[in-house]
Amino acid sequence: MTARAFRFANVVGPRQTHGVGYDFVRRLRQDPTRLRILGDGSQSKSYIHVEDILNAMFLANERCPGGLRRVNVATDDYITVREIADLAAEVTGLPAGNAPLRVYTVATGGGRAMCPSCVSTASKIKSLGWSCQRSSATAVRDAMIAMREKSHMADPGSAPTAVEHLLPRAPKLDRWISASSCRRLNEAVTVGEFVDWCQEGLKRAGVTGQILIVR
Repeated sequence: MTARAFRFANVVGPRQTHGVGYDFVRRLRQDPTRLRILGDGSQSKSYIHVEDILNAMFLANERCPGGLRRVNVATDDYITVREIADLAAEVTGLPAGNAPLRVYTVATGGGRAMCPSCVSTASKIKSLGWSCQRSSATAVRDAMIAMREKSHMADPGSAPTAVEHLLPRAPKLDRWISASSCRRLNEAVTVGEFVDWCQEGLKRAGVTGQILIVR
């Protein structure tokens, strides 16, 4: 059996429906004078753009030896929540000197948002010749710039729930994989139904490929 198991850093991109960058842009559009931040803002994590993820997956498929291979995909750097708040203010076009009042809240019960830092190494994928094209800050900024124009961000309750078949802008699509995006599906959808939906997307695209499910 040949298989690839990928572990990603925090993935960002233009079609997000959640995440700290998404939340900050949405909140600042609703109220540019105030921004609520979970924790003290010092939490730091690695953020990677979805296009860098796709490039890594294509490369691993071509160059990894057979058998089961586990691969981390992440940037070499990190960005804090406070720095993401600065980027959100920049992306939403707030005038210099008119930074929003930041309200820091202390959450109880833990959770991923309160993790002080998350560290991962991508030495294996780098040894295959992969390199990340965006830093964490650039990945977050590019994702927020793309997200800010999405009409559903104006009203959080109007976020689309329909599924959509998408094809990545990556080379050699016909050789390996068709990427699909599923926007916040109801949990009543079973894995089997999801696989059927993926197969339909491959058929519509006129390509053959494998189905990789990443949670």
